[in-house]
Amino acid sequence: MRIGIDASRANCKEKTGTEWYAFYLIKALFKYIKPQDQVALYLIDQPIADWGEIPVNFKFKILKWLPRFLWTQIRLSIEMLLKPVDVLFVPAHTIPIVCPKNTLTTIHDIGFEHNQELYDKKEISRKGVNKSLLNVFVRLVTLRKYGANEYDYHRFSARLAFKKCKRILTVSEFSKQDIITLSFQQ
Repeated sequence: MRIGIDASRANCKEKTGTEWYAFYLIKALFKYIKPQDQVALYLIDQPIADWGEIPVNFKFKILKWLPRFLWTQIRLSIEMLLKPVDVLFVPAHTIPIVCPKNTLTTIHDIGFEHNQELYDKKEISRKGVNKSLLNVFVRLVTLRKYGANEYDYHRFSARLAFKKCKRILTVSEFSKQDIITLSFQQ
C-alpha cells in the first residue's frame, strides 16, 4: 500500500499545539505502519534534525517547486494528481483539493465558527504575492464564497474535509460533537 502523510506542519522549527500533535503522531506511526507499506512524508522544505531514525519504508518527499503559497491546495494537489497514493493522512485539517478517496484528517476544533472575531479577516499572502490578486483568484475559484483570509481559509478547509474525507479524527468528545453538528448543517 502507498501511504502519503502531510508532514509539513510537523517539520516546523517552532511548533505550537497542532505542529506538536502532527510531529508526535507521525513519529508514533513509524512503529505501527507495516514494513511492506511505502510511506511518503510530504514536506515544503528539507527535514529538520529532530525526526530521529526513520524506518526504511518512510521517505521524505520535498515538494519545493513554485508557488510557495497555498502549498497544500496547489503543490500537494498536483502531487496527488500526478502520483496518487492509496491513503492520504493530513494531521492538521487542511486537505488538498485533489485527494484520494481514502483521505483522513484531524480537525482539532471549529472555534472559528464560534469566535469569528479571533480570526483575521485581512487578506493574507506570502512575500512577493500581490494580496489583491490572490484574493481575486480565491474568490473566482470559490465562486465568491471565500476570500484570501485566515477565517475563510479555516471555513473552506473544514467544509472540504467534510465533503472529501473518508474519516475525520478529532482530539476530544466536545470537538467531535461540535464537528458533527456543523457537518450536518452543510
